[in-house]
Amino acid sequence: MEKVRALASLFERAGLDFLMGAHDAVSAQIAQDAGFPGIWVSGLGLSATNGLRDSNELSWTQVMERIEMLSDRIAVPALVDMDTGYGDFNNVRLAVRRLRRIGAGGACIEDKLFPKTNSFLGDGQALAEPGEFCGRLKAAKDTAADVFLVARCEALVAGRPLAEALDRCGMYAESGADAVLIHSKKTNPDEILAFMAEWDGSAPVAVVPTKYADVPASVLEEAGVSVAIWANQSLRAAIAAMRRLCTQLAQQRTMRGLEGEIAELSQVFELANNAELDQAKTRYSRYVPPSREAVANNGARTRAAETVDDVLRLREAWSAVQSTEDPAETLLAHVRDTVPFYQGIGTQELSDLPVVDRTAYENDVAEFTSAASTGKYCLTSSGTTGNPLTVTLDDASWYAVNYHFFTQICDLAGLPPDGFRAGELAVLFVSNKPGRDTFVRPLPSLNYGLYARIQLDLSAKSTRTYSRLGAEILYGKPTYLLDLRAALIAQGFATPPWSLRLVLVSGEPLHADDRARLTDYYGAPVVDALASTEGGLIAATRPGEETYQVFPENVRLEVLTDDGVVRDSGVGELVLTNLVYRDTVFLRYRTGDRAELETDAGGSQRLRRLWGREPRTLSFGDRRLPTRDLTERFGSLPGMGDFQIVSRLDGALLRWMPDAGYQEPETLRRSLRAAVDELLPDQDVEFELCSRITPPGGKKRRFR
Repeated sequence: MEKVRALASLFERAGLDFLMGAHDAVSAQIAQDAGFPGIWVSGLGLSATNGLRDSNELSWTQVMERIEMLSDRIAVPALVDMDTGYGDFNNVRLAVRRLRRIGAGGACIEDKLFPKTNSFLGDGQALAEPGEFCGRLKAAKDTAADVFLVARCEALVAGRPLAEALDRCGMYAESGADAVLIHSKKTNPDEILAFMAEWDGSAPVAVVPTKYADVPASVLEEAGVSVAIWANQSLRAAIAAMRRLCTQLAQQRTMRGLEGEIAELSQVFELANNAELDQAKTRYSRYVPPSREAVANNGARTRAAETVDDVLRLREAWSAVQSTEDPAETLLAHVRDTVPFYQGIGTQELSDLPVVDRTAYENDVAEFTSAASTGKYCLTSSGTTGNPLTVTLDDASWYAVNYHFFTQICDLAGLPPDGFRAGELAVLFVSNKPGRDTFVRPLPSLNYGLYARIQLDLSAKSTRTYSRLGAEILYGKPTYLLDLRAALIAQGFATPPWSLRLVLVSGEPLHADDRARLTDYYGAPVVDALASTEGGLIAATRPGEETYQVFPENVRLEVLTDDGVVRDSGVGELVLTNLVYRDTVFLRYRTGDRAELETDAGGSQRLRRLWGREPRTLSFGDRRLPTRDLTERFGSLPGMGDFQIVSRLDGALLRWMPDAGYQEPETLRRSLRAAVDELLPDQDVEFELCSRITPPGGKKRRFR
């Protein structure tokens, strides 16, 4: 009923509202997210996306199945295009009864004959006899009085006179229709405006400006139209985009230069609401009734609540691995003996092993998991750049990624362990990815300080809670820590409520302007760590530096250059060998991250530059600009909070948002316009002001 009332209010309130056409659950959610207050479920769209004609070739039960899936994904009401009602009055009764159970909002029935013909095909289409059609409307209303009913009049489309259209719509309103839809296929709105000038106002009026799409909204509103429907634009936009991509990809046989034209995988997962499943797993994967909770807690501790004794035991296992004279030789012997993919390989050097990519693991991760694995610990990648990947770890590996990680970072940053206080918060990890555990763990190697991970909640109450959680190290993705900064500023904290010794970021690219914002606000040096589920801690920057020191006890890196050769130094995709993991192993694994790797004569390694998944340059027509130059120019503008550039064949889309607390967005817009004119003088650049750019829990992609 809520959706019915919401739909009715769109027709009944003053002014003009728009419904956006949708043909499936994804297009409906995109329309809702764009701000449309309601959805038009297009019969043409449903038919076309199933490869069928708009002639009732899709049965009414098949239509309802799709409506149910669509309606379940959106909060706004949907007006369902039910064509002619799928037959006579009895078919109408069956259909609206099913629609009422679904709770979509409303039904629109047109005064043509079954099977229908699309309004824009042919001339002089036959119309239903008015009395017979009024019977359909009355049957619909008698069967489901709480479904908002719109009667669609095709008299003008069929070439009938205006007087007949007015008379028909009057009868339809008297027969129970809550609103009428007057349709026209002329390329100007003259017929519609003439109708509105004569209409007696006995019911609200909707229109579908498909052929006269250039008409200003103000013209329709002044004429008294209540709702205008963009019936098929989303479908046509999708067809054009898919056809363009497929044609280009078939011709050039590579996605280079095309990635910016398509949505990121993280957006697909977001539309599918994967975050809700993560939250549900946390709530329902294991449930202990409250009456049994005390017993359960006494009987066993969760892994998120490891004690000092647990951690010391883990450290012993890690130390045993580190004491090996030649970790690489020991690892190679281990994988040849116990890991299916490498059994039977006679090579004596890690560098002679085949290079593997993520697809091999997604196809069968068991091929890369030791037969000796107990599956005691698991790590799952975030899935922001592809499907989530779950790997198993033994005691030593678990200690390395959860505890020794911070020892190595502190050594690199020059923070001695005795600078931390036993039993007090040493590291605060802030996350805004739904479904993550909250925990507190001891860090014996940091003088028994505490490591806590909390879920980022930007409400005023929670922000005040953060103000009392003073830690020595603040840790998280740059986006998470910038979100926390914005929340604190919004609550009146012009400076942080606590003093930090280090800001540690990881998990997404750290751009120079974001580094400056973090340093300026938190008043502490920033260390950027390259870490992953597959590699653990790979490399990190020292405070004030931009080059990354590779941790040789953890990994060995190579680079797959653009000419297809794997080298010890050069520019290309990083190839990782994890020297720590013994359960799920990663040897010569293609990470997907691009960098410039330097290996000196003694074997020490560093990353002179790290692009990750971001491109080094971006194409604009026949010009290519370094992405670093774009960051320096746009990111340094006063008041800039974040931006994203999407390169297109015909120009670019520039998304931007003001910084937290900045009150002059128009000034920033003008500065941004001037910067664009300077860097891209010949390009057609579309500007889009955003409240945020990186979705919650997502990974920042500045350049596409």
